[in-house]
Amino acid sequence: MNRSVTQNLHELASSSEASMYMVMLSVWNLLLARRSGQQDIVVGTPVAGRMQEEWKKTVGMFVNMIAMRNFPTFDRTYTDFLRELKQHTLDAFAYQEYPFNELVAQLGVTRELNRNPVFDVCFDYQNMDLHGLELHGLQFSSFPVETGTSTYDLLMTCQENREKQVIEGYIEYSLDLFHRDTVEGMMQEFIGLCQEVVQQPNLSLSELFERNERSHEHPVHRLAGPRLDYNSAGVCIGCLSCRQNTHQTRKLSLYHPEPLLPTGSLMKKLIRWLGS
Repeated sequence: MNRSVTQNLHELASSSEASMYMVMLSVWNLLLARRSGQQDIVVGTPVAGRMQEEWKKTVGMFVNMIAMRNFPTFDRTYTDFLRELKQHTLDAFAYQEYPFNELVAQLGVTRELNRNPVFDVCFDYQNMDLHGLELHGLQFSSFPVETGTSTYDLLMTCQENREKQVIEGYIEYSLDLFHRDTVEGMMQEFIGLCQEVVQQPNLSLSELFERNERSHEHPVHRLAGPRLDYNSAGVCIGCLSCRQNTHQTRKLSLYHPEPLLPTGSLMKKLIRWLGS
């Protein structure tokens, strides 16, 4: 995300008295609502789990997961949605030490080997400085590790690059569910929604979706495949269907216990009915 959009997002967060995590999580919720058509979204988010002072410098894994539930209903304004999400976030983080496994047990969720309980989509926002570590003459640096597996169906990670003053990010996704082109489209749509919310935060979510859709290819077009040139100007779909069925007169087009109706007979009846 370029520097201009990043700066505008920071200004939006400041004017809304919200954190950048809240703003970016809200946009992620908008994208999920737009793509799924659902208005009750549950997203998992990791927390450091180091609330106690004595744990902050202790080596070990204290990360816990929180289920963030929000309601991006299409008729409300983005400002109103962000305000509600902010309160939900504060309420959820107040109980961040409650073990996620205990929550799953309390909810009575049946565990499945091929799914995560409660949520399948996550969001992570990293705002700490990334720098090298030097200790007793040894230099340490991060090394990317490709696991070859996705922990969740979708995981959006945003990282503040304070040196470049931009927000960087990536999506980890399940190859069984998504194609690369689909995820790249989601990234572009996410950036587009970020631009829309900073420009018109008082618009309804449906209006934001519509504005963002104008600058992207319509989802139906992405699913429809290549356009076919029929080279038959003025020929309607019904005529094309009749033309095709003249070559399939013996094949069955409707099934009923009795009688069976071949395609040719059906077309003759249909033409007589249309002409009456």
